[in-house]
Amino acid sequence: RVDQFKKIPQVPASRRTLQPAAMAANAGQQSRGLHDPPLDLHDEAIFLLQAAAEVEHALMVQYLFAAYSLRSQDQTPEHGELVEQWRETLLQIAREEMAHLASVENLLLVMGGPLNFEREHSPFTSKLYPFRFKLQPLTLRSLAKYVRAEKPGDRPPGIPDTDWALIEGDIQDAAKQDNDGFEVQSVGAIFHRLRELLRTMPAEEFRLDTLAQQATFDDWGYDPEDEELGERLLVKSLAGADS
Repeated sequence: RVDQFKKIPQVPASRRTLQPAAMAANAGQQSRGLHDPPLDLHDEAIFLLQAAAEVEHALMVQYLFAAYSLRSQDQTPEHGELVEQWRETLLQIAREEMAHLASVENLLLVMGGPLNFEREHSPFTSKLYPFRFKLQPLTLRSLAKYVRAEKPGDRPPGIPDTDWALIEGDIQDAAKQDNDGFEVQSVGAIFHRLRELLRTMPAEEFRLDTLAQQATFDDWGYDPEDEELGERLLVKSLAGADS
């Protein structure tokens, strides 16, 4: 797959990240963008997809570390089985982050942007990243941080009042404590803005010649052997603007 990525057509210099003068010229054109100063639609989409790739990569690594910090052999048989269930759940979430990362890279290809497999390596505070990067064993406070980062903006159907109140109260407080006193940001903010951008972008902004370089379910998808271990992971390949 890496060899295929090397064949990706080069992005023209005029379509890469705007230079400072161009950024200044675009200032004030948008009021809802997540980049300051504002960028045009295409460049903001590339910027956010690059950030999303780093977020998904970082989340994947932290979930994997948390999963493998659990040691069922050190527990009683009853507790050991429970710990194994926790580990499998975390590993499934990590797989989901891998699928998210692959889909984000596919979007970068369609947008004509460079792929990004970088991630945070140390604690760093940003409105685009959900929380400061830390490789740490699973604890109630680190779990609270993950819950807050993955929390949807609107309350999903079927969530009991008591659970939602817990997420908005004690879990939020524990997440902030584990994030060195900083509020944990929602991962969904980046994707909400990306959806707005991609819906308003003209068709000519999308590269139709990148399908052969994109990740597919056949290569990177995942079918759990047991439904209790999670849902089927879909790696979305995109043929063009209509996708």
